[in-house]
Amino acid sequence: MVDVNGTPPAAMLKAYRERQYAKALLQNGEVLLRTVCSYRKMEEASKEDKSEGESNFLVHGQVPQVAINVKTGERRDLPPVQGHFNYGATFHNPCYAFCCSKITVNQAHIEEKLGPHIVEIFDTKAFIDSLTLACQDLKVNEEGINYIRPVVVKYDKGGIRKVKAAGDLDAIFGCKPPNFSTDQEVRIVLVFGGGASKAPCKLPLHLANPSSFCRWWNPPKR
Repeated sequence: MVDVNGTPPAAMLKAYRERQYAKALLQNGEVLLRTVCSYRKMEEASKEDKSEGESNFLVHGQVPQVAINVKTGERRDLPPVQGHFNYGATFHNPCYAFCCSKITVNQAHIEEKLGPHIVEIFDTKAFIDSLTLACQDLKVNEEGINYIRPVVVKYDKGGIRKVKAAGDLDAIFGCKPPNFSTDQEVRIVLVFGGGASKAPCKLPLHLANPSSFCRWWNPPKR
């Protein structure tokens, strides 16, 4: 059984440059996932994030202090002070992402940056259920899937993050610089066992019953 952990938005949008790929999802349930690291170098510079797959932010806390005698090398502990820890992480497993946007994203923005052919995934839970079914027996480098994680991207890379729970630190798959914030990105991430060095960059999947979770986007009239 595939472990699915996380709370995605109820609905999200997927934009395509070419209509044929949007139709492939709508009619046949065809999706293409890419390794998270593959977004470090993209054909379209606007999509490229050279630090993709690496989280880095500051976490408030009691920072320990030490004093070292430069002559003797003797170390003496000092009382901790209020400050920030520099938190960073990356991963070594094969990790694939299906990238979408929140339903509230500016439509003109995603049409220009991602493409004019927009599919609404109106039932994210049903989408993830179908994705889970499609990959439960899938192998990458002879290793099975570890878990699926829906991630709402936060745009605080290099900044301060208020951490309320341990899960807030699990930001490897969804920590981006502030200049990407207009994307309002949501990712469904698949993490496999084993090493990532020989894993394929793309992972095509066929999802069952696409009409149960997606349709052409029909934006509400204002």
